[in-house]
Amino acid sequence: MDVSSSPFSERLRLRACGLLIRDSAILLIKIHSPVINQLVWMPPGGEIKFGESLKKGVKREFREEAKISVEVGDLLHVNELMENLFHAVECYFEVNHAEGKATLGSDPELETEEQLIEDLQWIPIKELRNIPFVPRDLIPILEQWENRVGLNIS
Repeated sequence: MDVSSSPFSERLRLRACGLLIRDSAILLIKIHSPVINQLVWMPPGGEIKFGESLKKGVKREFREEAKISVEVGDLLHVNELMENLFHAVECYFEVNHAEGKATLGSDPELETEEQLIEDLQWIPIKELRNIPFVPRDLIPILEQWENRVGLNIS
């Protein structure tokens, strides 16, 4: 995909993502990143729709990408991505599994042949430094999960 023709480029995007931890592992999706044109692992999440709260956006993204329901907790991390023609502010929330079995979903905004999501797996947190995980600055938070500090937003 040509970066300049990506539906995600040349505009500011607000993304809401969730951190779902179970047995020292995190649920991640593997996508073909349009930002760096490589496969990466990242927490489920995506762009917020106009009029949608961040927490409702996280719930929707988990239904779409992992086919599960989650309860959304505190905001744990904010990342600003500025690379190539991409600019996004990403908000990462703690989430708890509510219902369903995690199964690979899709991005409804993209046609079947344009899907970026390729896999969904529970990855041990201790392996994150050894895989193409983004954003990298989340790793210390995940490695010290029991000491996380959140900001409750409404």
